[in-house]
Amino acid sequence: SLGGGHHRTAMRKRNASAVGDQAPAQTSGSVDRDHGTTTSQKRAKTFTRTAYEAVEDIQLSIEDLDEQAAREIRKVERKYARLKAPLIKERSQALVKMPMFWKHVFESHPALRANLEEVDKEILGYITGLMVVDDDDDSGHSDSEEDVDKGDAPGFSIQFEFRENDFFEAKMFKKKFAFEIGRHIMHPCEIKWKTDIPEKYPDSFFVLWFGGVEDMSGIADIIRTELWPDPLSVYLDEAVEEPDSDTPSLIELVEEHPSEVVER
Repeated sequence: SLGGGHHRTAMRKRNASAVGDQAPAQTSGSVDRDHGTTTSQKRAKTFTRTAYEAVEDIQLSIEDLDEQAAREIRKVERKYARLKAPLIKERSQALVKMPMFWKHVFESHPALRANLEEVDKEILGYITGLMVVDDDDDSGHSDSEEDVDKGDAPGFSIQFEFRENDFFEAKMFKKKFAFEIGRHIMHPCEIKWKTDIPEKYPDSFFVLWFGGVEDMSGIADIIRTELWPDPLSVYLDEAVEEPDSDTPSLIELVEEHPSEVVER
């Protein structure tokens, strides 16, 4: 990760003084009366330290290249995120015309399905859109070395959009994640419920995950890395695996529920 090489270098310097002590003991050679060590032992320590320093220099050069690669990769990722933005917008607009699409995607993924209560499945039926945005995807970011060097990894947010429903007031919720201490920390998202859902369903996905600060089940990573890149494949994969499932196809949903098609 960016900045990791400097930390490792400092650790190596602190440990370098102990390297000579790892040399094998020698029993022959003249004895240094002041320190009680033989000439052979001194020579072994010198050779060991010299070898260590040579390997260290090579390793630091490798790590410098790794950090340069990380910077270049970040720049390329930003570039293509900007290029994909119009297509992502078009995809979102097209998915809105597929009734209950995100509900079936969530129910199709085994890990997500395991975290859903019946009330969650009902709430998911009102989703009209889902968006994952990395902090680096903001077009306002530059590709300067100083900007790319900020932090080890970008934060991100997951945005859910809903049509009018009987569960909560807001039509959009944004769950934010910041990269801290080597992992993503999620910030709680307050939901103003119209009913006593938290009391009736304390284990609800919408109660626990949206209001929580720890993503114990890795739900955010699943949404970000498995659902968001290609949500249609997640739906279709489940349809292929379970041909006898009662879950209707997208075409059947559109034909059976034309009134539920929502236009942006």
